[in-house]
Amino acid sequence: MPIRKGQSVHFFERHIECYLVPKYIGIGHLAMIIVILQGLGIGYLVIGSDSDTMIKVKRFIKILFWLVLGILLVWWLLTLYVQQKGPYYSQFFGNKESTIALIAFDGDPFYNLDERVCTAFAKGLSANGIGAQVVSVRALNDVLPGEYDMMVFCANTYNWAPDRAMVEAIKDQIDIDGQKVVAITIGSGSTKRAQKLFEQTIIEEGGHLLATETYWLLRPNDESQLEQSNVVVAEKMAIEAANKIAGNF
Repeated sequence: MPIRKGQSVHFFERHIECYLVPKYIGIGHLAMIIVILQGLGIGYLVIGSDSDTMIKVKRFIKILFWLVLGILLVWWLLTLYVQQKGPYYSQFFGNKESTIALIAFDGDPFYNLDERVCTAFAKGLSANGIGAQVVSVRALNDVLPGEYDMMVFCANTYNWAPDRAMVEAIKDQIDIDGQKVVAITIGSGSTKRAQKLFEQTIIEEGGHLLATETYWLLRPNDESQLEQSNVVVAEKMAIEAANKIAGNF
């Protein structure tokens, strides 16, 4: 239904006067504009090509467009940056003559929860007589899969998915077919989808999934330990998980 100049209409129990409408405007279009502006807290809209309000609305929409575009660009560049392979890292924990586990992660450039969790996991295994080689993705080229009795892969979560470097390493860099594997998913607090995709990748590549763990940076890892640092709690939980896996290995 078109709206004429000076016609009064009602939307969502609000009375709105439509002034300076040079042409017919569909009521559906007006409703959509009003919903958007009310959602943004702007309030009423006076329609008309000659009105100051319309000029301000157009200017606002233009600014909003460039703002959203800028945010998306920054997000895209940030994603490219964090998805790059981290630095070379390799450290051994425990006895090299015992059962040996490979623990791999791709270092996040902003926080090292992944490295700290993997180190804690390695310490938990070594305390139970299982040696652990902790390496970054860049160090996987020096790894011989046949030398390890178990593999632990730790993936960060970016855009609700496991980080590309770790996924590609499992697919192309190291053969996990027939290997016993533990999956660890790291994230700020929303890791459900990333964990599922990560587990799926491991299974598709022939890995035998022994266990899967998730640790968060911002979301509480344990509601009963809120007085402690969330990272410290994650480390403690990683050690406990390692103890449990070692006991059943």
